[in-house]
Amino acid sequence: MRLRIHRRKKTTSKNHYRAAASKKTSYIPKVMKAFKLKPYFLFILLGLLALVFILHNGRTSKVISERSRGVRKRSALGKDSDLPRLYKYRVLNVYNHDPFAFTQGLLHEKDDMLLESTGHYGRSTVRRVDLKTGKPIDVQNVPKEHFAEGLHLHDGALQLLTWRTPLGMRFDSDTLAHVGNFSTGLKDGWGLTGNGTHVVATDSGSTLFYLNPTTLFREGEVPVTFHGRPVRWLNELEFIEGEVWANVFMRDCIARIDPDNGNVLGWVLLQGLRQNLLQQGGQNRPGVDVLNGIAWDPARKRIFVTGKYWPELYEVELYDAGTIAAEDTPEIIRVCMVPEKWNI
Repeated sequence: MRLRIHRRKKTTSKNHYRAAASKKTSYIPKVMKAFKLKPYFLFILLGLLALVFILHNGRTSKVISERSRGVRKRSALGKDSDLPRLYKYRVLNVYNHDPFAFTQGLLHEKDDMLLESTGHYGRSTVRRVDLKTGKPIDVQNVPKEHFAEGLHLHDGALQLLTWRTPLGMRFDSDTLAHVGNFSTGLKDGWGLTGNGTHVVATDSGSTLFYLNPTTLFREGEVPVTFHGRPVRWLNELEFIEGEVWANVFMRDCIARIDPDNGNVLGWVLLQGLRQNLLQQGGQNRPGVDVLNGIAWDPARKRIFVTGKYWPELYEVELYDAGTIAAEDTPEIIRVCMVPEKWNI
């Protein structure tokens, strides 16, 4: 159907329009005369203005086009690219580990050497461990009134957190001598790691605290969530290729966390390791406790994991088991996250 538009007949006379047009354009000759401009100069000026407009408009169109291509490219990745992923493991190597070590912090040093902190009042230590034999080479006792927690190496000094206090300690990385203390300002000390720019700490909650690597003062924080739920009891930490990996206390899972926004990018399921150790049993040693301890060898791309009172330490290789589907999310929450009603 075509719509007919009826226009009202205008009654204004042609002479009226001629007079108005004459008034609107009469200023142009006056301006030219006032500035002694030749007619052709005006045309050149108008041409330059038109050229500037065209160039600017073309540049703006190019920027908009590039942004549009970027949006299309991101959209082409599909929804799955935004979903957390599930990772499983293969054991590549098994090493001995001190079964009396209540592992709190773990990191790879060099030449197949590990640095480890162990906990408990009166038995806390900072130690250098031979990876191949599992035997401590150097051991520094922590004052008996403190319970050692997470460990991090920065600029030749080992930084150690302590449980239920803001106190931290520094140790010389070569001799393991206690060389000083610091305060994080946090109510508690759990995990500790860093990427050279910042040190990242946890305090039993669901937050990554960003500390100045030199002063260890707090400079920022990021809450960690999985599908909007806080991920509590973030324990031993490790920076691995731009992600923060975190053991969750009382769970045999590792959360792979985006350090910028705190979103869990994926879960590493390691339940089989502890189950195997429990089946092995053992005499004259403490019972196998929870998974805790992640070390990363960036030169050889090796991942090591262990736990509290574990007699073994593992080099593992991860493989991608796909995205976590909506129907599987409740089970991941049950297996890998701590219930909100739990307290410590």
